[in-house]
Amino acid sequence: SERGLSLMICLYLCLAVWCFIRGTAVAIPEVAVTCTEEVQLPCEAPRDPQVTYEAVSWHKIVGNGEELAEMVQKNLENGVEYYYPTELNGSLQLSSDTSYSLRITNTTSHSSGTYGCILWAPAGKHNQSGTIILKVTGCSERLDEKFKNYRAELLLLSCLGIFYLLLIFFTCVSNIFYMFKCITPNFIPSMPTFKHRAPVKVM
Repeated sequence: SERGLSLMICLYLCLAVWCFIRGTAVAIPEVAVTCTEEVQLPCEAPRDPQVTYEAVSWHKIVGNGEELAEMVQKNLENGVEYYYPTELNGSLQLSSDTSYSLRITNTTSHSSGTYGCILWAPAGKHNQSGTIILKVTGCSERLDEKFKNYRAELLLLSCLGIFYLLLIFFTCVSNIFYMFKCITPNFIPSMPTFKHRAPVKVM
């Protein structure tokens, strides 16, 4: 029975080691950045030194993890980059070295998520892929601060607008009264003057 107990202990140890290795293998690296800052995501795809990759692409994993939103792709042979959509050009940039990292400028809360990198191999070779998680923090505080600043500026502009409107209104009213005062005497008809006559006596 000691042999059976030893066998059971060995099985438990092997299972624990396997779970540890599997958990370590599937652990996805994370990168944290503060809102509006720039971040550089390294491509976690394993490399085969004997393979010359033709292209590299980055995508964002959305939804339940099955849908991919392609963002940028670069042809490693001629260096041409493609952005999806084209408006992303400028906010995204691929590194020119062999790290194939993705640089994101002006990060927002929408930048948070899981990103995937794919190294496209020639025909007959295997493509390689890797994932990384980006966490953007502090966006709500910055938005509140910006909103307060905008609200103060809007209040100041509103007060200035009301002041100028009142100034224009009173200026127009004073001009109207002045014009009316100047024009009125010319339009008032002069009353005829009657001389006092002595009463006429009837004979």
